[in-house]
Formats: sequence, C-alpha cells, structure tokens
Amino acid sequence: MSILNIVKKFILTSALTFTPAIFASADLPTDAEIVPNLKALFAADKTTAGLKISISSKGGIVTLAGKVDTDAEAIRLIQIAEMATGVEDVITAKLTAIQSKHRMTDTTITTKIKLKYIREKVFADKDIAVMGVDVETVNGVAHLTGTVDTQTEADNAIKFAKSIRGVKQVDSRLAVQKPETVDG
Repeated sequence: MSILNIVKKFILTSALTFTPAIFASADLPTDAEIVPNLKALFAADKTTAGLKISISSKGGIVTLAGKVDTDAEAIRLIQIAEMATGVEDVITAKLTAIQSKHRMTDTTITTKIKLKYIREKVFADKDIAVMGVDVETVNGVAHLTGTVDTQTEADNAIKFAKSIRGVKQVDSRLAVQKPETVDG
C-alpha cells in the first residue's frame, strides 16, 4: 500500500467522525458548540469512548483535562480535537496519561507535529515525507529521525516542527535519500 493510500485511508476513516478545519465553512462553531461537538466525537471513537475528560473552549482554544490510562488514549483525544472544526489549538497541561513514561507536553507536541505533516501533505500539497519521519519530543526538543527523499522534504519537516507551539528546538537527524541537483 502506498504512503498516499495509507494517508487517504487515515483521513477517510477519521473523516467519518469529524471534518478538518481546513474544509470548514465560514460559519465556524462557537465555543459553546465546540464542547458538545467534541464530546460527541470522543464518544463515537472506539479509543476515546467512555473516557472521563473535562473539555473547555475559549476562542477556539480547547483545554482537555483529566486522567486517561495510556498515551494512545491521550494521543487520540488530541488528534480528534486538533482536527475538529473550529478548534484553533489544544492545550493538555491538565491531561495525564497514568501509564505514560513521557511528559504530556512532549506527547502533545509529537502528536501535533505528526498531524501538521499530514495536513501539509494532504490538504496543502506540500513536499513533506509523512511516513518517513519519526518524531519524538523530549523536554520540548523535537527529535526527527528517518529517511526522506529530498532535502526539501527534510527542510519542510524541520520548518513544520518548529511551527508547533511548545517546540523549543528541533534536532534533525534526517537522512536524504536523493540529494537534489541544480541544473546548470
């Protein structure tokens, strides 16, 4: 299965429960509408259904609070909230994954970087390797590893990672498979 098909499959299965903000109409939901929308989306998702999470929204900035068991549950909450119509950002300072070995802030940053790569590739048609880049965040430093096809993909991976709030630094160890040549 090609990378594009994998991304399309992710979007199609995810799109059944929410609409990415990029496709939203001019009439974005109000904060009063965002909270019940997110509750419904969380209830409809097999990973997040039944989780006891507090949700608030102010100016499209959503705050998730409470305790979940695993990183996977926290990541899915962040993914759903980040992609929901009208949500500008997701704050997880009061969200805890009980069995996690990572700080929630780092988990949030890693998730947001990966989502940014998908959005830029699929919706903005940017030159970015969605599957070739591994991301791990430690104390606000995003570590990028893996192999990309071109230097442009590597540069975009770094640029998009730096654009995420909370990223203090990007440490890139991306290998470029096909160095770009300049035609003379």
